[in-house]
Amino acid sequence: MTSAEKWQVGYVIGGSIVTPNSEPHILSLQRSSHFCGGTVISATHGITAAHCYYSPSIVTAVAGAHNIKQNESTQQKVGLTKFQRHPNYNASKTSNDIAVLEFASSLTLNEYVTPAKLPAYTEGEWMSENDVIHVCGWGNTLVIGSNYPSELHCVDTLYVPVSKCNASSAYNGSILPGYLPKFHLNRIMD
Repeated sequence: MTSAEKWQVGYVIGGSIVTPNSEPHILSLQRSSHFCGGTVISATHGITAAHCYYSPSIVTAVAGAHNIKQNESTQQKVGLTKFQRHPNYNASKTSNDIAVLEFASSLTLNEYVTPAKLPAYTEGEWMSENDVIHVCGWGNTLVIGSNYPSELHCVDTLYVPVSKCNASSAYNGSILPGYLPKFHLNRIMD
């Protein structure tokens, strides 16, 4: 078995459907349908991946959603006035893959829409090996093929430091500082 095959044995891809509205900080970014997830960081702003960029005039942020195929009473839909990618975002290297969203109107913060608790700023890697990473979204749940769920899924995985990611048995030096591969040992989700 090659090292690439070893890393593909047990994808952490599907997670499980969560209790409705148990993740009140998650956003669904939509045009005609969901295309990327994001995180509420205040009543007026969110964050997402820079690779999700579209002109803010055609994007709607949906907060308070569980089932994105339904109009739930908990949902709040707001347009964007800004979709600002990190100034050093590099698509070919997937570095600085973060963007700030500015909402056209303020979200009403309540039990269904709550900002995520962000860590304080620190230099370098701020997570420790085996810290739990809680990942949520409406992304593909299959390794081969596609199945995009309508209900929010989450999965817990463990943080692996960049130094271990860059081992010759893993990504062999291709992980850049600031990139957060979401995998643990034989489980991958990046």
